[in-house]
Amino acid sequence: MTGSPLSDDLPKVLFDAQCSLCGRCVDWVTARCSDQILFVPANSVDPADFGLTPEDLDSSMWLVWPNGVHVGGSDAALEILKIVGGRWRVLAAVGQVPPLSYICRGVYRLVARNRKRLGLMCGPACQIAGDGTNPEWKST
Repeated sequence: MTGSPLSDDLPKVLFDAQCSLCGRCVDWVTARCSDQILFVPANSVDPADFGLTPEDLDSSMWLVWPNGVHVGGSDAALEILKIVGGRWRVLAAVGQVPPLSYICRGVYRLVARNRKRLGLMCGPACQIAGDGTNPEWKST
């Protein structure tokens, strides 16, 4: 990786590109706001460049704002929904209010731990390239 990983003006999402369920979610967001957010396969970066550890990247996706602030897991997912906008922004706001925020975090952890199995259950709609990438996903 060359240059600062935070040099872009767009927020970045570090995600598991080997996970077909994750890839499907990335495609869904990209279809709605590709010019507002940058998706970066987690295996293409040094986590330390973002103040994270390899374990952080293994357990959750991470949203990294241009100023370096980062949030993970369901908090990142809800922030991404805010970026998507429209009714998704309203859903994100509701999901950030306790006790719903606690439920969102628990559900996210459950899905994240089982994402490979859930991706297999998703079928052909969730298939990704053999190398675990999509040409639209950025690599820094």
